Amino acid sequence: MNIHEMVRRMQTGSRKEADVRRYQIETRYVPNQVLKNGSIGLVSEILDGMDFATEWGQDESWELLGQLAAGTIPPTAADSAVVGGVRAALTDGILPLAEKRISDSLEKSYDYTCLEVLEMLYEYSSDKENVE
Repeated sequence: MNIHEMVRRMQTGSRKEADVRRYQIETRYVPNQVLKNGSIGLVSEILDGMDFATEWGQDESWELLGQLAAGTIPPTAADSAVVGGVRAALTDGILPLAEKRISDSLEKSYDYTCLEVLEMLYEYSSDKENVE
């Protein structure tokens, strides 16, 4: 099964399938928060499917995005090009999703995870000094 199919099943399958698929994807692309080749494309796959994901699919997607964001925090054993690419893909894609999430008045199970991802991206941003 390719990454596209795994992500779609995680985002649209049953609660159990979403959980199982997230662990499979995490093991393949970000074991122990070390980003592997293909992680940049994984970010895009996750972000592309968020509008169609069930609530538990979104929950698992945010968990996986959190693992990917954590993988960009130094020090890391991952290739620096992969780390930079994942950080750029997350930064570009997360802000619109977070804005959409924040504008929704209904509380969701993944709200805290969304904030954690934003915090990781900000806290370890090389542009942090320019924002302060």
